[in-house]
Amino acid sequence: MDELAGRRTATSLGVRVMGTLGVLLRAKTQQLIPAVSPLLDQLVATGFYVDDELAEQVRRTAGEAVE
Repeated sequence: MDELAGRRTATSLGVRVMGTLGVLLRAKTQQLIPAVSPLLDQLVATGFYVDDELAEQVRRTAGEAVE
């Protein structure tokens, strides 16, 4: 399924939408995973596109910013 089309359809039906990075952040917050960065790195290595600025924002939010 095209992600954008799926998001639009879900939103039009009143379904709350959360992306992959949001799921990773929530998993860390709920202590289901110890860190976001290794998983984010794995996603990128397998072809998942993440804008560099967004990736850094996600790392900062997770408390894993690289200084």
